[in-house]
Amino acid sequence: MANLTDPQVSAEEMDAMLASGAAEPQLRAEFGDALYDELHVLARMAQEAKARRSAAAGHVFLLPGIMGSKLSVIDGARSDEIWLSIRNLYKGRVTELAYPSDTFRVTASGVFLFAYQRMRLRLIIKGHDVQFLPFDWREDIATTADDLWPAIEAVEKPVSLICHSMGGLVARALAARDGDRRLIRKVVTLGTPNLGSYSPVMTLRGLNDNVHLLARLDSTGIGPKALVETLVNRFPGLLQMMPSPDARRDENWFDAGFWPKQDSLIPDAAILAAAGKAQAELPPPDDRFTQIVGLGMRTVHDVRIDKGELFYNHNDDGDGTVPRTLAEMDGADRRFYIEGKHGQLCNLRAAIDACDAVLNGRVPDLADDPDAFRTLTASVSAEPEKALRSAARSGLPRTGDPDDPAFSEQALLEGFLSAEADIDKIEREALRPTTPTLPAPLAPHTDDGTYVYTRQKKALRRINIDVMNADILDVPADAYVLGIFEGVTTLGGAIGAVDYELDGMLSAQIADGQITGRKGEVTFIPIPRHHLRTSHVVVVGLGAFGPKDTITAAVRIAGRNMMRSLCISEVSSFAGVLLGADSGPTPVEIFRELFGGIFEALEDWDEDQSFSCIRLCEYNPDRYEEIADGLNRTFAGFNMSDCEIVVQKKPAPLNRRRAGPAPHPKLPEIFTVQAEVTEEDRDPVVTLQLHHVPGSGNREAQLATSQMTFQMSELDARTAPLSRAMTSEKLRGVAEDIEKLILSKAFREKMEAGQSFEYGLQVVCDTWASRIPWEVLHLGKAPVALRGGLNRWYLPATGGVRRAARRPVGARNRGRPVNVLMVADPTRDLSGARKEARQIEATLAGRPGVRLDTREGGEATVAAVAAALGQDDVGRVYDIFHYAGHAFFDPADRARSGLILAGEDTLHGTDIADLAQVPGFVFLNACESLRVRKRGARDAGPPTAQDFAMRNTGLAEAFLLAGVRHIVGTFWPVNDDTAVNFSSVFYEQVQAQTIGAALTEARRIIHEVHDSSEWVNYIHYGAANDPI
Repeated sequence: MANLTDPQVSAEEMDAMLASGAAEPQLRAEFGDALYDELHVLARMAQEAKARRSAAAGHVFLLPGIMGSKLSVIDGARSDEIWLSIRNLYKGRVTELAYPSDTFRVTASGVFLFAYQRMRLRLIIKGHDVQFLPFDWREDIATTADDLWPAIEAVEKPVSLICHSMGGLVARALAARDGDRRLIRKVVTLGTPNLGSYSPVMTLRGLNDNVHLLARLDSTGIGPKALVETLVNRFPGLLQMMPSPDARRDENWFDAGFWPKQDSLIPDAAILAAAGKAQAELPPPDDRFTQIVGLGMRTVHDVRIDKGELFYNHNDDGDGTVPRTLAEMDGADRRFYIEGKHGQLCNLRAAIDACDAVLNGRVPDLADDPDAFRTLTASVSAEPEKALRSAARSGLPRTGDPDDPAFSEQALLEGFLSAEADIDKIEREALRPTTPTLPAPLAPHTDDGTYVYTRQKKALRRINIDVMNADILDVPADAYVLGIFEGVTTLGGAIGAVDYELDGMLSAQIADGQITGRKGEVTFIPIPRHHLRTSHVVVVGLGAFGPKDTITAAVRIAGRNMMRSLCISEVSSFAGVLLGADSGPTPVEIFRELFGGIFEALEDWDEDQSFSCIRLCEYNPDRYEEIADGLNRTFAGFNMSDCEIVVQKKPAPLNRRRAGPAPHPKLPEIFTVQAEVTEEDRDPVVTLQLHHVPGSGNREAQLATSQMTFQMSELDARTAPLSRAMTSEKLRGVAEDIEKLILSKAFREKMEAGQSFEYGLQVVCDTWASRIPWEVLHLGKAPVALRGGLNRWYLPATGGVRRAARRPVGARNRGRPVNVLMVADPTRDLSGARKEARQIEATLAGRPGVRLDTREGGEATVAAVAAALGQDDVGRVYDIFHYAGHAFFDPADRARSGLILAGEDTLHGTDIADLAQVPGFVFLNACESLRVRKRGARDAGPPTAQDFAMRNTGLAEAFLLAGVRHIVGTFWPVNDDTAVNFSSVFYEQVQAQTIGAALTEARRIIHEVHDSSEWVNYIHYGAANDPI
């Protein structure tokens, strides 16, 4: 079979493949499950309609919109798709689309079926003979019409045209060539920018997400600006769709002098003038035309220039791409209106039915007056170009990876084309296939429920997949495979059960940084058989929580890397659970990617075919049936090569380790937060993405997400009040202001309505997101940190490695005392630090099993403290390090930040990282220790948000990367009494409670007993449920 993107695969061949179920795995990957299922049934119905179709049926050409046609480079007899071959674009071949070019011959080779095949099949079912008419959308519109005219003439009877977007402009030029109306009968346009659109302007100004995504994909390093300047702004077809100066009297985009002068993103003046002339000369529609105009979507309506900067005015009077007033053009026979997005118009049932009505001479059942939609046209304030450009750059994948779903066809064409439809639930159920379309499995045996899947009469190997209604601990296997997301520190489910049996070994390795959960990471742990019914535990990283596509992509990588490790280690079987369960994707979506990765690794690494068995475990009976069904649905359409897959449902083994599953730990709510910061004229723009993973307090809750974009100055203004003490009511108001800035309204409402946070909140944050004062969150009436507690887990930057830390005191020799090193007021100018030291000495004095050493004033030299932290002169290793003094921040080199000790010398972060050993717990009661400011800066007033962003993690990061398990410090300076009271309460409580519980109690005491808001400035990095 030809490649599915090859122009040799005709529309008729594609119809046949969809109808028969041939190439189902490839087509499902291309369309997605829901669209494939719909197209499969529609194609079968279309095949039946073709057989019944009258010879007199009207011939219809469907013309796509801009970028809706695939473009291929022709080299002799060879055709190589460039637009939109993800791999060719990744290789930098987008430059082959340069226009004009004497080097490459480019031709339109097809259309994007995810956007247009649904409409075509539905019109065929209604009795029409419909074919696609792709075109080179880079070309001048009149030239495109010349190129397509022979196809119109070749049809032996009059044709009708259904045109999306730019296709309608081409149809105007085609209709003008048919002056005697002999060849073109009717024309329907959907979302056509008859008088232009601001989408081309925004593309040329680098404001569209598509440009930035395409530039990020290109592995040769072409940037979005260069992409526009060297390629995009030379496409006549794009330029001719800019707003007409006749429709926007205050704008003339075809005059180079109108464009802002502050940058080079201005097309060539001669090219602009030629495009303006071509637009003005394009013939208007005539009475063969019916216009369908989209409404109700946020659309750029016009622009204004203020002090050299462009401001884009939006309202809902358009389809998201084309404003209504630029879609309407006199001359057409009728005009109708429909609510919908530009790229979605061809997939709306009402629009398809309207096209059928026009082709059959009926009046469409659509509104013919835009006033029917007036409730949708509320005004929206202008947005500066700077903010739009920053938003376009936000949320991009960090690197270009052709296998990343973020670079799919649909993602790169977002805004222009869409696979979205308005199919209702009843119709979707009716369109769902009732039987597998690929070779069906053998009927299950009545006694054991076995299904066999194979593509060969005689397969070369066999893989058994047993679905076990059992706890994983009851199932024997050569290895247990367990998945973990990055930033998860309290283990539940199967991995929690295994960790419980191993006395917390996995939790300890997570806290040490030996297991991080990073995407694709594989940790192979040998296990004595008397502990578990396996000899190996394999922990595979799934990366940070994110969108569904991100998770399924991570599952595929996990499957491949894990299976490669098993093959190298000659492991023949493993037991596991559903990787990424309850993270958003369905079991089928997970299995498709998981087994895709597994079979890739087996093909490459299992030459001896020694691997033979996978056992998937699920204790819950309902989930067990769902997983079994998901496996069968997966393998019914899976592309195996020379392999027989045997799926068998099996009950739990009789010799269970216990009557029920492992005890459930109290899992906190988790917020995984990642930020992307774009520099914009000294006031960076931040795009904050947050994913909520429900904990034990609300196990029925669904995943929730939030994305917000804001200026750094806004954060600065809203966090500045936290540097001062205030009432609880005032603190709540500050919290609400910050929450409104960093969390979406829908997310806030969901958290306030459904989350108690009784088991706490863990904020998993990257370098920049760690600089937000999460401790202030209320998300309801009471602060989250005062309910179940709030801790942080730091995601180091890519490439950062945490070395193994020392185990908690309680897990080591219980006969050895807890050694505490306290350094107080080494610069002899902080009376409050000395007072704090006396109070801590009084708190710990006489405590059994605690040994406290204090270095104060001149005793606390850099050499003495560094030596003591590593190992003191009598071989004592300190478990806790408490510092009360000044901190220093070096903005040029964060790793050089540190603690100011005797003689004004600094113990730098690099010195700490070089120590042979470090304490497991560090308490920094320094001046803004977890933001790290140098002495004297306090007199300059509160730091700006830019200081806040830059200084937050300097010293804290150094300690964490050096192997410290826990670090507690302050965001802003606190007064001496608060510092003394907080540390005293903490050390009293932590001897009998976990670190998280002790911190929560200390915060409550400061809040309730001392009536102070300064508790909010105390921050904890580390696992909340660890003992000290």
